[in-house]
Amino acid sequence: MSADGHPTLCGIVFRGARWRKEWLEPGLSLVYTVNAEFLYWALRLPDYRETLNRGDCTVDGKWVLLALQAKYGKDVAEHLPGSRLTPRLIELASSEGLSIAIIGGTREALDRARSRIKEKWGVIVYTHSPGRIPMDPSQAPGEIEEAARLILEWRPDIVLIALGPPKQELFINMLRPAMERAGTRLAMGIGGTVDMLAGIEKPAPRLVSRLGLEWLWRLAQNPGRRWRKVVRSVRGLACAFGEALSYRVRLRRAS
Repeated sequence: MSADGHPTLCGIVFRGARWRKEWLEPGLSLVYTVNAEFLYWALRLPDYRETLNRGDCTVDGKWVLLALQAKYGKDVAEHLPGSRLTPRLIELASSEGLSIAIIGGTREALDRARSRIKEKWGVIVYTHSPGRIPMDPSQAPGEIEEAARLILEWRPDIVLIALGPPKQELFINMLRPAMERAGTRLAMGIGGTVDMLAGIEKPAPRLVSRLGLEWLWRLAQNPGRRWRKVVRSVRGLACAFGEALSYRVRLRRAS
């Protein structure tokens, strides 16, 4: 556990281990939905790990949840996959009259997502498809400045960044001053969920998600783009379960 009592894995502190409606109250909340690929990047990039730990990390991947349970031997977190958390937030935005900005994804995906969200939930949605963002978004200062300008113009209550890890979380961190000035309540990375909101990709059936095979479902829909993510995810999980085993062994020796 961290110093403030939250479960940890691969240096990531899961302060968002449980759903909190307070994320949408005034004051900026940064929510990061951690799946197995996040573990890989957190182990490789210290700056990325520090960025995650400045926000509330939730458990997106079922295998991440299993690794936490293996480490602590009990239920220490709730499974909050981004594909289900995002619609839940949009529903709350609808009920409370909040606006949303989505940055990232193709122009087609954004147009379709905006139309479907407005039709289903009646929420105001602003969209922006930036140019190519490098792995380190600080190397694209023009894109950061444009996104910050739009946020200050739109003043959205919720900002969803669809760039995939680690770009989207680093991008959010760089946009933090603009979001605070704009009065944004919540910022979250949604990766490929924007394609689900657009109806381009179908969400995994509940049974597939429960079995921890959502990655396989997505791989089958888009193998050309997904296989590298699977390799990184496997490497991240190997470290996570190794950490869990070492932790349990130390506990036994200490008892």
